[in-house]
Formats: sequence, C-alpha cells, structure tokens
Amino acid sequence: MNEYKLLKEKVMEFVTTAKNQRVRPHDITTAMTMGSEIQPFTVNAALEELVAEGELVYAYRDPDSYIEFPCNGCDGEYHAARPMKVVTDETGNMWICDKESLGEDNAPDQSCWECGSLNFTRTN
Repeated sequence: MNEYKLLKEKVMEFVTTAKNQRVRPHDITTAMTMGSEIQPFTVNAALEELVAEGELVYAYRDPDSYIEFPCNGCDGEYHAARPMKVVTDETGNMWICDKESLGEDNAPDQSCWECGSLNFTRTN
C-alpha cells in the first residue's frame, strides 16, 4: 500500500475516533505530521481529496470550521444542521421546530421549542 493511501486511511481513522466524529483541519494536520516526515501540504491534499471523493465534508460551526462525515440520508446533499422552521401558533407565540416533524397544519409539537424560552447568540 502506498504511503499516500495509508495517510488517507489514517485521516479517516482520526476523524472516526474523534469526539462527535468532528475535527478541526489544523488538528488533523498537526496529528498526522507530528513525529513523522509527512508534510502539512500532503495532509491538506489528502483532506481535499477525501472531501472531493465525498468521504468527508467541511462544516462551519461558529466560530470554527471542521472536517466531519457527511450526514446519512441527505439525498446526496450535505446539510450541516438539521432543517428548522419558525412557526407561529394560534395565540401568536413563535416556535422553532424540526421542519420534517411538522404536520400539514404546522402545529408545534414535541419537536418544537418556544422561541421566548431560548437564548439566541445573535440578534440579526
């Protein structure tokens, strides 16, 4: 097995064993180059290739970017977060809900949270 293919397998193993299977790109580069003759640009090329092959994806979660596995069941598209929708109930209260769980009437259920009870980190 050539060294480049072995490096790609090590990167996949590193992401697989990471907490939440999510790693910052710099942490992967540091781990793969520490104590070895592998150059950072080689690790970055392996990451780019794994992303191009669909094995891994870049995800942005404020304030960092991560490398992680693509979500399962996304019909070939990657969505970094689950789809949400804001709905207003009959009394005017706003709710944030899992989009897939809403019925035809868009009524809030167990997969909804009242917006007034949530702390949002951004105002715009």
